[in-house]
Amino acid sequence: MNDRHRILIIKLAALGDAVMASTMLPALRERWSDAHITWLCGRGIAPLVHCFEGIDEIVTLDERRLLAGSLPVKVATLAVAMAGLAGRSYDLCLVAHKDWRYRLIPSAARCRAVRALGGRNGPVPGRWHGDEYRRLALGEDGPFTAPALLARLRGGAQGPSMKGEVLAPVLLVPGGARNVMRDDDQRRWPVGHYRELAASLLAQGVPVTLVGGAGDRWAESAFAGLGVTSCIGRTDIAGLLALLARAAACVTHDTGPLHLACLAGTPTVALFGPTLGSEKVPPYARVRVLSAALPCVPCYDGRDYASCLEAPCMQALSPEMVSRAVHELLQAGRA
Repeated sequence: MNDRHRILIIKLAALGDAVMASTMLPALRERWSDAHITWLCGRGIAPLVHCFEGIDEIVTLDERRLLAGSLPVKVATLAVAMAGLAGRSYDLCLVAHKDWRYRLIPSAARCRAVRALGGRNGPVPGRWHGDEYRRLALGEDGPFTAPALLARLRGGAQGPSMKGEVLAPVLLVPGGARNVMRDDDQRRWPVGHYRELAASLLAQGVPVTLVGGAGDRWAESAFAGLGVTSCIGRTDIAGLLALLARAAACVTHDTGPLHLACLAGTPTVALFGPTLGSEKVPPYARVRVLSAALPCVPCYDGRDYASCLEAPCMQALSPEMVSRAVHELLQAGRA
């Protein structure tokens, strides 16, 4: 193994960012087919990283303690992570975070070269972040002749089959938009809009299933009496990817399952307001991006949002508008 090119990827969180960062794997494999690739990630996204082809070793740390703990807890967690790398050697270390403090982690190992996001390594505003991660991996500025490819999933084909009558459900993602550091509720489509959409689809004979993490169970009560199926908090990441691969379509705002839908190849209606769809959705994905035509859109600057109380950009995306987009996807799938 000593004569193999050894590469360390440091990407701790979050779910959507990890999906977009997975473009580094096929890019690295194309350049160094026999490289030994290690991914250092947080425990929360480790089940997702395990689904990616092209990784030889996964090292985890407790990202909640590192990102949200007290200062002594953060220091202790960082020390444990660095101790785990002590004595290791890498030809290339890729720090897929903009915060300079993440660059402390690889200092415990012997790294011939270290590249990190930030500065000349972007990301370039408005460009899909998957391309930015590939640019980081290859050390090239581009432009690329084709958009970066997401990692392939282990042990299964990607993408649903939609021929014939619609029997698979439409998946709705009414929660999410939350990470270790904060609750980004400005990105959520109103749960009342999701309910209206679900009622409309069910009335037309289209089955509806709710998906999300255990922390999204608060949204279930909004669908009481409709007859939807809820899998919120009842699947792991691999199970959610399997649901997405069998779904007729998915409707979601800018949150983790949107990126999983891109990974699974699911036809998706993606609802954007404060954030920019071109930065989050692969150009080749089967995704219809809807965004309100307001002068303040987008308002997210990479760290903060405008101080809106009710996110009018998300309110402006009506259930009727979204329903039409869903039916267009379903009809295209039956063609």
